[in-house]
Amino acid sequence: MHRLLALGFDTRAQAGVGEMAKTRRQYHSIYDLTGGLKTDLSPTVIPEKYTPDCREFLFRDGVAMKARGTSFFADTENSSLVGSVMGFDQYYKTDGTEKLICFTTKHVFAYNSSTELFECITPSTVVSDCETAWTANANVGVSNPTDDKRRGSKSVKIAISDDFTTGVAAYLDFSAKDLSSYTDLYLWIKSSCATSDGDLKVRISEQTGGGTGADYEDVSIPALSAGVWTMLTIPFSGAATTRDAIVSVSLVVATDLGDQNVWLDDIRAVSTFTGDEDNFFTSEIMNNLFIFSNGVDGIYKWNMTDDCCSSLGGTSGWSCLKMLKHGERLCLFHTFEAGGRYPQRVRWSVAGDPEDWTGEGSGYADLVTVLGVDWIQSAEALGSFVVVYAERTIALMEYTANVSSPFRFFGRVNGVGLSAPRTVVNLGDEHIFLGWDGLYSYTGGRTVEPVGKEIRQVLVSSATPEYIHRSFAIFIEEHGECRFYIPSASSELPNRYYCYNIQNGSWSIGERTYTGCGYYSRKQNLTIDEMTEPIDSYTWLRFDDASLLALYPINLYGDANGKVYQDDETVMDLAGEAITCWIETKDFVSSEGYRRIRTYWCELNFEARGTSVSVRYSCDGGKTWSNAKSFTLNGDWNEYRWDIEVYSSMIRFRFESGEKGANLELRQLEIGFIPLSDR
Repeated sequence: MHRLLALGFDTRAQAGVGEMAKTRRQYHSIYDLTGGLKTDLSPTVIPEKYTPDCREFLFRDGVAMKARGTSFFADTENSSLVGSVMGFDQYYKTDGTEKLICFTTKHVFAYNSSTELFECITPSTVVSDCETAWTANANVGVSNPTDDKRRGSKSVKIAISDDFTTGVAAYLDFSAKDLSSYTDLYLWIKSSCATSDGDLKVRISEQTGGGTGADYEDVSIPALSAGVWTMLTIPFSGAATTRDAIVSVSLVVATDLGDQNVWLDDIRAVSTFTGDEDNFFTSEIMNNLFIFSNGVDGIYKWNMTDDCCSSLGGTSGWSCLKMLKHGERLCLFHTFEAGGRYPQRVRWSVAGDPEDWTGEGSGYADLVTVLGVDWIQSAEALGSFVVVYAERTIALMEYTANVSSPFRFFGRVNGVGLSAPRTVVNLGDEHIFLGWDGLYSYTGGRTVEPVGKEIRQVLVSSATPEYIHRSFAIFIEEHGECRFYIPSASSELPNRYYCYNIQNGSWSIGERTYTGCGYYSRKQNLTIDEMTEPIDSYTWLRFDDASLLALYPINLYGDANGKVYQDDETVMDLAGEAITCWIETKDFVSSEGYRRIRTYWCELNFEARGTSVSVRYSCDGGKTWSNAKSFTLNGDWNEYRWDIEVYSSMIRFRFESGEKGANLELRQLEIGFIPLSDR
């Protein structure tokens, strides 16, 4: 009998033993395609359930499937947030109330689940909340609509008639406000017609009525698209002394555009954060306070009641790279204090009081003897310990219950550390993290275990070393998947994810560019009316699926353009843009050892469902490909056949889908062939 070692073929279904001479076409079936990506072995010798290359394919429940898409979150499709989105956190209070918090390089926002919009809580003073009508000048009308707003219950609508030319259209007077300590003007604005840069201005003045007889500053509004609310943060250009006793705010028309309506909302003076994509936010909840820092601008708190956040007591001039609550204390890791940097320091508050840093039980430790020359990168809870990750060292922090010395630190692993502060996936009893030469698992002992040898080579070789610290990780709990987003192919931002399924051990790769991530939970059941595609097109989704129900976890992502996205099981595109996905089989050869037998490959059968798929083959290891054969699929599992005529010593197949809204799922395949002579 002809042996097919690389394929593992069994020809006895076609003929009895000794009857090989009577058998022509043979078949080999592959019933498991969920091994995932495997690049550590040659494509001719990897087990047949693996793939040597794939993009935007996941391996779940015995099926190889196209990765699901994303949709915009909180109207950021139309109205972007200001700054690169760096992450999200959920703020819970003991009375059951909660808020989703969003961090950007410039601001911190709280999500209003009623309006489904983000509201600025950056340190600020309200100039006008736009809840009361402004005073209109001649040929201008002012109202307070309740059906077109961004914060609170109303906005200010200023209707400018064609008879109005230029100047102050409307204004609001108030008691003197000192805005001298703030750096920027924040506001929402919408115009009924498109405007150019400087056509409109917002004036803050130390004279009533928007007058110019005292100190004032005109803040120029950039170009606006017609009919779209725009969030703006515009730096003040004047000296601080010109805004230390502001008594009016006004809308100034600098260019006569004829009839025009302008809406304004939530005007405030703010002090924006000064970090960039290299400065990551860390947060914790303690005593019903949401506490956070970006490692640059200080440590802040918010109580869900105040209009904005404020500095955390006792921490003036401080910031940190990581904070955690441990031993009933707020602990700060890798601190910045009064202009100095302390990269090996762990500082803790008094027990039960995150705003007392000098009382009994507070203190700090510099981990020089534990870390050597290493700097702290991050810290994560692991059982009753906290794991302190440095660049090339892993240490443990243990609570001792001793008031004067509440913590003990000791080294555990040398030579392996954390390459990016945001790349520790905490599974409760195990951490999976990104090291400098691959991914590792740590469970608290004296060693780490390498994870992901299947993709290590491609991960390390394609990563952008200069920006590896910007990587981040997210755990998609509902599917048991860890995704590591890493800057690759010279990108400055995380643009490729490596997905590890902890349930079946499979790896896959996708390409999506984000700057941060976080979690939320669905507030109410998703209804049919909210779905964007025809009902019969959701072939992959049951209408009682848990992903459509209230309290289902939502994974959030943000990008450098201030857009926020959510993983969405109901869509197959990336926020309206088509996903191109593909998966390749191994290189099949009908030979033993190093011999290559010329083979007549004549048939491919596969089982699939979805929308459509294009299939190609390659006889040179994926360097070149045949013309595509397209198949129209449907929502049921069906078998599809492609008759080919290929003479080659090896062959691989590629299944691809790139149409907008298309779905593709594969379950098994079968290859028909006739071995030829090896001469």
